[in-house]
Amino acid sequence: MKKYYYYLFGLIALIISFIFDKQIISFIVANRLEFLNKFFILLDYINGFVIFIISLAILYFNKDKKRIPYLILAFLFYAVIVFFLKEFIARPRPYTFGIYALIPDTNFSFPSGHTTAIFTALPFMKKFKNIYYIYIIFAILIAFSRIYLGVHYLSDVIAGILLGLLISNFILKKGKIW
Repeated sequence: MKKYYYYLFGLIALIISFIFDKQIISFIVANRLEFLNKFFILLDYINGFVIFIISLAILYFNKDKKRIPYLILAFLFYAVIVFFLKEFIARPRPYTFGIYALIPDTNFSFPSGHTTAIFTALPFMKKFKNIYYIYIIFAILIAFSRIYLGVHYLSDVIAGILLGLLISNFILKKGKIW
């Protein structure tokens, strides 16, 4: 039951973030630090495919091969769901409203695909404590980078977090390997 409180909290945060999206991204973009720009641009290269390959390798080399089919299934769900949500909701990127983006991005904004990918992989790493903590750090950095780079609103990122965790937890629970 405790896990569901996190989803409820996330849903409330998502609703509130819609109200303050433009103010939050405007504040972050206005206060960018030059030395962080290249770091966050570099994080952009850690996309869903890269996260999938790294996660797959971690499971394989840590001899947790029984979770590999579930990881593949979770990432298939992530790719399909994010694609259809982006096309169905068709939310324009922040730069269409005058926010200066540090990188180009041409598809729609909601939800954040990068954030959904890292949070889809995160529950699969829970068994490996040190790797799990590294994934948490990268997940937070990747999620924040999407706003910092000017390509996503906070609500896009929160939706990506919730969606990624829901997909993985659903797959792991149905596979009875949680």
